[in-house]
Amino acid sequence: MIPRPIPRCYTAAGDISALLFHNGVTETHSWNSLFEHTGISADGATGNLMALGYAYCADGSQQCATGNTGSPWQHTISVGGQPMAVQQYLHDSLNRHRSVRAQVPSRPHARIPEVSGAGSSATITRPTARW
Repeated sequence: MIPRPIPRCYTAAGDISALLFHNGVTETHSWNSLFEHTGISADGATGNLMALGYAYCADGSQQCATGNTGSPWQHTISVGGQPMAVQQYLHDSLNRHRSVRAQVPSRPHARIPEVSGAGSSATITRPTARW
């Protein structure tokens, strides 16, 4: 049996904007004016199933006055409309990841390695390179 093609939509720049899966789930992608991914959302008959949001500036906005680097500063993961985790990425002057911080909201069932419990957070820092 030949699978039916999945209906999809594209932005004017050629990036994917929406996919409609055969199980009724719609995946929607959003972009800012610099063509950086700002969000991915999966919605079904019961509402929002999952959402990923990306912010590129330290103040949480999509565009920075100093210019975007193309690397997200913050990544938010939501399930069923409820935030499950927030990850923050710090970069050095060469735009390399310097550290990553993960925060988990007050969820007793959260099971992220080294990050669990009410209002927990962890920071992972990359050592400074010695050249």
